[in-house]
Amino acid sequence: MCDKVCALIQWRSDLAMAGRFDDLARKFALPLVMYLEDRRMVVQSHEQLAGFLVRLQEARRASGVVQVQSGLTALELPRNGRFRIWVRHHQMDGLGRSMSYSDAVYYTCETPQGLRTEMAEFSTCSVPEIWGGLAAKSPDLRSMGQLTH
Repeated sequence: MCDKVCALIQWRSDLAMAGRFDDLARKFALPLVMYLEDRRMVVQSHEQLAGFLVRLQEARRASGVVQVQSGLTALELPRNGRFRIWVRHHQMDGLGRSMSYSDAVYYTCETPQGLRTEMAEFSTCSVPEIWGGLAAKSPDLRSMGQLTH
């Protein structure tokens, strides 16, 4: 199971860095609930999620991030096909140095189509201007899902 999850984490990072946000979004269950610090967003469609991921990538690039390296920090034993995955995402600069990191817990389930994330919780967001900037600069975030405080 650990090898499968590590491959999933790497594959998702590769899709994001390649700009394949539609493909990435389809690997999440809907509705997807995301907790970003003190905010909660419920995404109702894969198109909404892809739009959010595009804006996130744009914000990362604007802050100097050229790559995100993600690594497994913990994995819960599955129960009834569901488990949590703890991941640390390092935001890297052009010289390959970690500028910051974000910690996430992905609530995941096994489906006939493969592993799907049902909920994501970001407990550490060391690049708060990304999340705060998205909320401040994206008044249409509510139309993408339900952003609440």
